[in-house]
Amino acid sequence: MLAVSNPRYEINLRLVSSEAHTSVNFDITTTTSIQYEIIEAASQKVVLGDTVNTTYVAKLGDALDGCARAKLSAVGSTNDGIRALLTKVLTLH
Repeated sequence: MLAVSNPRYEINLRLVSSEAHTSVNFDITTTTSIQYEIIEAASQKVVLGDTVNTTYVAKLGDALDGCARAKLSAVGSTNDGIRALLTKVLTLH
């Protein structure tokens, strides 16, 4: 855990869901939903809060092993969610 003395903002994250589905061509699609709140530390006021939903597809060519493909899909969807969250956070001044 990264700790900063006197931070300007705090963040709360909650993994709402992560669902994987296999298609007939053996691609695995994972949809991840991450809920977050950005809180101003001094006032404890929520300055930004939302839910980020992302989807990532791991194709058969990405990994022949189904377990490895499922992992790639889950990690890809989570990474895309974090990337979307950070993009929103950068709008704070």
